[in-house]
Amino acid sequence: MVILPTEKQKAAMGIYANALQEIRGRLWLLNNLIGGDKGVNSHYTKEFCYLQLRMMCELIALGCLVAHGDIKKTDTKAFRKEASATKLMKMLTDLNSDFYPVPITMQKISPTQWDQKELKDGFLTKSDLGALYGRCGDSLHRSNLKKYMTNDIIIQKDFPIIQAWAAKITRLVDVHRIMLHDKSGVIFCKLIDFDHPERVYVVWAGHTEGEATEN
Repeated sequence: MVILPTEKQKAAMGIYANALQEIRGRLWLLNNLIGGDKGVNSHYTKEFCYLQLRMMCELIALGCLVAHGDIKKTDTKAFRKEASATKLMKMLTDLNSDFYPVPITMQKISPTQWDQKELKDGFLTKSDLGALYGRCGDSLHRSNLKKYMTNDIIIQKDFPIIQAWAAKITRLVDVHRIMLHDKSGVIFCKLIDFDHPERVYVVWAGHTEGEATEN
């Protein structure tokens, strides 16, 4: 028996798709800025890139909250008003330890069925997200006067640390699934819808075994 999504869950999938679309746009901006060969003032580049990384951490956390909106305890003032990605992650973990996106490879084997395999490494884990969020906060301060007076303007073309974080985020969200807390359904997502490349792809699966029904 296929369990269909409720109207509330359908709305949540739409909001989650919007969050993914925004992550995709921010990844594009970041990769295009640091992928050039001209070199720019590293202060400006790093500020911009860490701002994008921070925003993506928050979007991942908010997306998880939206996807698990069927948990009654998430419909509270504390959840609605919390803006910190790390605090949201902790609050969600307390309710459902399996709330985080699971990156996968996904191959369609019939009009309504998918074959999937979980990725083992190379993606942004829950602990990575907390570490990155803290690093972003540190990088978006101009420092104290002593450090400011000793900072030289540096021109650089390569930003390997930023690129590595962006790659981890991409590997997490490129193709992934989110299991609902009661196991009634799974949300499968792709950062690029191959039929409509300008959009992301979000689909509901009513069977935890992996059969997917498009909506």
